[in-house]
Amino acid sequence: MIPSSGRRLFWQTLILTRPVCYGGTFTDPDGNPNCITKVNMGGLVPKSYYFSCNKPEIGNKKSLSIPRGSKEQLEFQVKEASTVFKWDFHSEGSDIGFAVYRKEGSELIPVVPHDRVDCHLSAEEGEIPCDSTGVYVVEFDNSFSYLCSKKIWYSISIESTKSVCQNENNLDFLDA
Repeated sequence: MIPSSGRRLFWQTLILTRPVCYGGTFTDPDGNPNCITKVNMGGLVPKSYYFSCNKPEIGNKKSLSIPRGSKEQLEFQVKEASTVFKWDFHSEGSDIGFAVYRKEGSELIPVVPHDRVDCHLSAEEGEIPCDSTGVYVVEFDNSFSYLCSKKIWYSISIESTKSVCQNENNLDFLDA
C-alpha cells in the first residue's frame, strides 16, 4: 500500500500536468491555457447521426395489441440446433417490457432477462444463438401500465448458422 503522502504527491503531479483551464499548469507552446493543439473539442455532428422522429418502417412486421395491465407470450419452435433467434420490434407511443425464455416442460428459463425497452423511440433489434432445440417464448409485457394499451409491430425469425442454409427461414409459430 502506498503511504498517503505518496498518493498525494502522485495525484498532485498528475493534476498539474493538465491544462490550465482544468486546474493544471500545462499550456500550449503559444501560451493558450485551453491547449487546443492537445485537447480536441470536437466539431460539427454529421447529419447522419441526428435522431429522427420518423416512424420505423413496418415492412413485413406483424402487429400485436397488448391490453393495459397484461402480457402476451408468443411461442416459437426451434427445430434444429446451431440456429440464431432474431427479433425486431417497435411500439407506438410508449415503452414495453420484453423477455425471451426457453421452455423446459412447464418451466420458463430466462434467455434474455426481462427489461423495459423504449422501443417507441427507435426499433429494438437483437439476436441470440440457439444451442438446443425446443420452444422459445417471446414475452411482451404491459402489466406495469394501468391506463394504456400498447400496439407493437414485430418480426421474429429463426435462421440457420450453417453456410449452406444461410438464407432459409426455419420459423414455426405455435398457436397457444
